[in-house]
Amino acid sequence: MLFEVRIGTRPIPLSGIILLLVAQTKESAWQKQLNLAKQRVDNEAGLKAPPVSKTPLLVAGGSILVSVLAGSFNDLVAGLSFMLALIATGLSLNNEYEAQKVLKRNVQLVLERSEEEE
Repeated sequence: MLFEVRIGTRPIPLSGIILLLVAQTKESAWQKQLNLAKQRVDNEAGLKAPPVSKTPLLVAGGSILVSVLAGSFNDLVAGLSFMLALIATGLSLNNEYEAQKVLKRNVQLVLERSEEEE
């Protein structure tokens, strides 16, 4: 066919790739508008997520650096520092999740109060 791209032995229609890119672009624009609307509501209500500690990210970065540098010298040190980096990254993700959960709970409380006032 004229309008297809071959990846290995299987042809992929070019129109499918174009439609996939258009759909991704539209989804990205929609998510951007949704996030802007959410930020506007949060700002008007005076809600903010609690601050999240950046210490686990610094520990993870330092551990990855030690893991890379020690990789050629000692496999045990490299493995332990990589495991520490994974644990620190997990803690950081958990902290961010908990902060967002608090923000969502505060938004729910504001919505409940506004419904009670009406």
